[in-house]
Amino acid sequence: MRNVVYIICSFIVLLLIWHNYEWCPTPNILEYKEVLAEESTHRNCSLPSCFDLQRCILNYDNLNVFIEPLTEVEREGVVISPTPSREFLEIREALASYQVQRLEDACFVVPGVDFLNLNRFSTVVWNNVMSLYRQKYQNAVIFNFLGLSEPVQPLIAGSLLPKSLYRPQFDISIPFLLPSGLSSQSNYYRKINLLIPTSANQYEPLQFDSIQNAQAIFSCSPPSLLTVCNHKDQLQRENLIEHVEQSVFVLISESFPYLEALLSISLSSGTIPIIHLPQHVLPFTELIDWQKIALLPMTLSSLSKMINSLDKKEIEDMSNLGRTIYRTHFSSAKIIAQQTFNVFEKRILPTKYISKTKQIQPMLPHVSPSNSTQLIFLASNLDDSRTLNNLCALTDLKSVYFIWLSTDFPPDASSFNCKSPVEVLLGLQSWSQFRDALLQFSSASIMLSRGKSCDLKISSLSMSFQTWRENPEVVVELRTDETCDPITFMHKFYGLKLTELDFDMKSNFNSVLTGLKRLELYEKQVKGVVNSGSALVLI
Repeated sequence: MRNVVYIICSFIVLLLIWHNYEWCPTPNILEYKEVLAEESTHRNCSLPSCFDLQRCILNYDNLNVFIEPLTEVEREGVVISPTPSREFLEIREALASYQVQRLEDACFVVPGVDFLNLNRFSTVVWNNVMSLYRQKYQNAVIFNFLGLSEPVQPLIAGSLLPKSLYRPQFDISIPFLLPSGLSSQSNYYRKINLLIPTSANQYEPLQFDSIQNAQAIFSCSPPSLLTVCNHKDQLQRENLIEHVEQSVFVLISESFPYLEALLSISLSSGTIPIIHLPQHVLPFTELIDWQKIALLPMTLSSLSKMINSLDKKEIEDMSNLGRTIYRTHFSSAKIIAQQTFNVFEKRILPTKYISKTKQIQPMLPHVSPSNSTQLIFLASNLDDSRTLNNLCALTDLKSVYFIWLSTDFPPDASSFNCKSPVEVLLGLQSWSQFRDALLQFSSASIMLSRGKSCDLKISSLSMSFQTWRENPEVVVELRTDETCDPITFMHKFYGLKLTELDFDMKSNFNSVLTGLKRLELYEKQVKGVVNSGSALVLI
């Protein structure tokens, strides 16, 4: 009898659980309806006129975001909105750190409908859905990569926005996200000097006669995102990415469709973009200095002069920096969303943004002076042997790794007057080799000598090294006068950071110097200037 009662009670509990369990959660539904056409007042939107800024100062420490649950737009019971894409879900996930649960606590609202590709909507449906969202949320922000063709009411974060749709200090021009799996290799044989993607009816070959090894490719009919034709008469379809990867420069002009994709491809492959887009707003202009990674001619007639003015080193630096910008600003939906909100923060919470960018990054804890130091000395001339001997006389170096970067005959290890043995390494063939050298030390100083270092006073050398030892989180630079190259002390931590950068290592110091500049240590780590006699020390 007891077993029967137990079975009956268990069945009742299971029935109650079944009744209350939400096996198929009901999606958030937005009922579609025709909306009367409104006057186009949103064409002149600004943050004060079309955005409730008071909602953004409720929490000055963060730009709070209400992320609307995934939503289906229905018309007479039929779903007319697309299935959310993987990229749309990544954007929502990237904004989780800004998320609040209550709408009234939010500065921004991210709708639950995927608007990344508006080609999946008809124009009428899109306009009406936008009007519904404008009525529902005043502070909605729409992310879009493709298909935007006319102004809408909500704030738009759209790829390479045309100026006809862009509302200054309101909308944001963002990068186009390349499909996954299209990441470029690191090295190519670049057989084309200038690649000219264009439309067949707009190509004027005489414009490019003065440029050696220029090649035109043409948009196919109908246009395709990653496909081009090798001739005006559409004879053969080819891969756009392969053409860009094989080129030193690529022209990005308004005569070619899918400009947003072409710009992303060029940066990802290290091809230098020549951007002639007078009718468009470049992505993240508030975060990216485009003059450092692209050529920006006023007219196409000046192309030849601009290209010929660059030497091989400048081309290599621009290419490497372009890859870095792609990785840090373009490479994923998550990164694009985070950088977009960096722009919002800069516009809406400028005090917080400025204080954040002034922080020293990367931060190192203060380390008290030690009795002995491990030293990695990157040397490039014979005077550096004397400099190392002077340093050995000033302090107890626990171990020394002397990396010779010159093509001249290196000094013999026995010529150094150091208490600990000096190991000499000839050249650096790769970043992995440099990293392996760094990892041999638990906490080391890297000493960099750049070419002509001239004679250094022992007192100046001592002060510089001691300054670094007491402040290992900064870079210390010693320069005897303006005609001599400086000697720099920095922590091993920054050397490891250099190995993470995406550019080729040469058997000389130029690449190390390039990497150091790209880490922007001189801007971010310099705390002040001490001028002591003939020594200039940055601390």
